[in-house]
Amino acid sequence: MKNSILNKIILLSIVLALLFTMTANAATFRDISNHWAKSYIERVEKIGLVSGYEDGTFKPDNNVTVLEALVMMSRLYDIDDTIKEEIIDEYKPSLKTMKNALSREWALDYIAIAIELGIVTEQAVKEMFANENIFKDAEREVVAVLLTKAMGLEKEAKSLKVYTLPFNDRDQITASARPYIYLMYENKIMQGNNERNITPKNKITRAQIATMLDKAYDYIDDNKVVPDFDKYQPTTKISGMITKVSIEKSESYILIKDQREVESIVKINDDTEITVNGRLREISDLKKDMLIVGKINEERLAVEIQADSTKDVVRGTINYVAYVEPASITIYDEDDVKLTFNISKDVDVFHDGKAVEL
Repeated sequence: MKNSILNKIILLSIVLALLFTMTANAATFRDISNHWAKSYIERVEKIGLVSGYEDGTFKPDNNVTVLEALVMMSRLYDIDDTIKEEIIDEYKPSLKTMKNALSREWALDYIAIAIELGIVTEQAVKEMFANENIFKDAEREVVAVLLTKAMGLEKEAKSLKVYTLPFNDRDQITASARPYIYLMYENKIMQGNNERNITPKNKITRAQIATMLDKAYDYIDDNKVVPDFDKYQPTTKISGMITKVSIEKSESYILIKDQREVESIVKINDDTEITVNGRLREISDLKKDMLIVGKINEERLAVEIQADSTKDVVRGTINYVAYVEPASITIYDEDDVKLTFNISKDVDVFHDGKAVEL
């Protein structure tokens, strides 16, 4: 009898769990229940291409700005987090200096990805921010051009010579956008309306772009489209003090000692970007006792080294520590010279590689 009751409890728990999962998966925006694009919106929201509003709505018939369209398209690919971080580090410092960028800083990470994906150029982004066109509602033909590039089809669009656009309003399409719209049509991303019009100058809505993104995502998946990120590699951050610099014809490297006093090798070649005090330098400019931060790949080859020669490294034996303000530490250095250093409150103190109080 007890086993029967237990089995019923377990079964009930499983049923409730399944019901909860089904309910959670079925959760949707409260303003799309009868919308023609409901299934498309739900799919692209689920995979993270679009999001709704805090009030639980999606506002499917609202227009989409060029900036919003670029942000959505930048999410089409599953990019390694390390590579994504490298891309952002490369472009964001420059993007932050753009006119009108301050209030849109939330979008700059996505814009950096869009630039690297070839959806838009950095120069075009800067011009659109300056003239504020990026904040305007996007036209359908503009989105068609951007999405074609996001799908890796720009070369094909540029090589098209002979093609037929089956739309009654094809003459309204900007000439430079026509091959892109043709590819959107050919790949069933953009089909036009019941009157066989593509309405290229109309503003695109959130529902329409959600539909296009859903189809583009399937195209990328079906055709195994992979962005070219060859210049980026998964990397690991390193930091420490240089203990040795070795420059050889066969292989050059530095030894660095981290905060835990662990020494490790970092290989350096001609492709390693080396800066000393913010200026580009060669490996010959790296010296013992310089503090460095950098990035290495899986072979421990440095992709980037940033060295600082403005800070002195002092070795010695602690003689006395004054804890009362102003705090100080007195040591005898390697030449048996007595030295005293004032210690401010914001100084980081480490002992055996661990952060400690003075």
